Amino acid sequence: MNDMFDPCSYPARKFETLEQASARLPLTLSAQDFSPRLAIVADSLLLRDTIPRPTSPAFQHVETAATNSALQRLVPSLILGVPQLITSAPSSGKTHILHYLSSRIFPESQPTNRILTIPLADTTIDVKSLIGTYVSSPTKPGTFEWMEGALAKAVRAGRWVVFDDIDRASTEMLVTISGLARSLQTGRPGRRARLDIPGREDIKAGEGFALFATRTTRQDSIVPPAFFGAHNLHEVILDAPTDQDILAILSARFPRIPGSVTTALVEIWQLLRPLSNIGGPVKGRDIGLRDLEKWCARVERNLPSSSSLAALESNPAGPFANPVLQDEILLEAADCFMAWFDARSSSVEKRAAMIRVVAQRIGMDEERAFSLLDTRRPQLEISTATKQLRCGRTTMPIYPASRRQQNADSRPFALTKPSLVLLERIAATASMSEPTLLVGETGTGKTTAVQHIASICRKPLTVLNLSTQTESSDLLGGFKPIDAGVAARVLHARWQKLFSETFSMAKPANGTYLEAASKALNGRKWGRLAELWSSSARRAIDKLMKKDER
Repeated sequence: MNDMFDPCSYPARKFETLEQASARLPLTLSAQDFSPRLAIVADSLLLRDTIPRPTSPAFQHVETAATNSALQRLVPSLILGVPQLITSAPSSGKTHILHYLSSRIFPESQPTNRILTIPLADTTIDVKSLIGTYVSSPTKPGTFEWMEGALAKAVRAGRWVVFDDIDRASTEMLVTISGLARSLQTGRPGRRARLDIPGREDIKAGEGFALFATRTTRQDSIVPPAFFGAHNLHEVILDAPTDQDILAILSARFPRIPGSVTTALVEIWQLLRPLSNIGGPVKGRDIGLRDLEKWCARVERNLPSSSSLAALESNPAGPFANPVLQDEILLEAADCFMAWFDARSSSVEKRAAMIRVVAQRIGMDEERAFSLLDTRRPQLEISTATKQLRCGRTTMPIYPASRRQQNADSRPFALTKPSLVLLERIAATASMSEPTLLVGETGTGKTTAVQHIASICRKPLTVLNLSTQTESSDLLGGFKPIDAGVAARVLHARWQKLFSETFSMAKPANGTYLEAASKALNGRKWGRLAELWSSSARRAIDKLMKKDER
């Protein structure tokens, strides 16, 4: 009993509260005080996969209250390996925060290479194509071998998998996702995700695997998820960015745009959003944050040089006093926000209201604004000296012509006012690498306009005619069963011609050789046929070498 611990024999210790301990610390720790293998994200420490190098690709991220709040809930669950569901309004940054987390943990890899995003809103995606299926063996004709799908490969390699729009997935897809999420349930030591494959061995997830899902809802009506297996996912709600957040993001992404111009662009964008709904049976196109970013990118491209920009900012009347800048902003706004309006009366009224809003905010006369958009005729100029195509306000380079393009004759193209406006819009989207959708009746010149610009710039153009029978494999490629006899007969015909020209057919041995090859072809004995082809090739080489020696 004398050796037992007696708490009374020890002096009483004084315990400090957290606030007292924090006040006693002589300094505040920063990111430089930690090991380079540690990353600080939302006041949490994460272990990096590798030490970042000075040449590591940088990822641009602007901290906002919404993203910080979401990251504070995401990071602890990510450390525990819990599958997560990110819910937010459209264009709130769901994909961005996942790419930001990936860039912090895996600094040597691009987020697009580490993250596999599966868009479940695409109903043509089959579960079998994601997990794997049996395909014809390329090495053993007539047999099948197992080929893993994109999801199985990502799980095995330890990549992050993001199921986009999970609430729109099919029941079969949700069952597969639910099984993968259940394998990550907490409470099981040493747990690792497992992908169940019926009839085959389960796939164990590699190191670093994480499972995410996204769901898009309206900001004013976020309801709990009701799809199958939603209880297996930890939901994190990402709030939509405020106007201050949007200004901070745009200022960081487009630093050349003056702050007053950025503020005005955001205000105009907020006023244009309610006008996008034209009413009636046809729903208007929503003007989202991506359209605002596209508009800012175009405005920044049209800004003058640094010296001229400084003079523009120092103008007491403000940067909008420059009429050239006013015209550029209005034209880009018309392309980004108003180009989809048709000739219906409701569309014409909404378009006119949008033009008035933009003109009023940038200090432009309404009559000049309507005249600019309705009567302006863009100029199409081809400069052989500078090798550039100037189409209205857009300049594109002209590349050297290939032999095929030199021999091809250019088609005549009528440069009417509507066609010039269309060419200018196509050139603007092409110079900004923006995907473009041309809408119009058959024969109005949609494809011809693109072909005309491509022929002038000497860029190769591929035209694909799509229909309801077009599949993704027609565009991306895929495996299909082939008949080896078709290819073998083509090769055999060429071999037989060369054999007859090389060896004398008057000799019975050569005729017997041809007969043996034909029997092997008809009997589909590919190994025997390939051996006869190779043997005759060696004999032909020996014969030609002896002839050269003479």
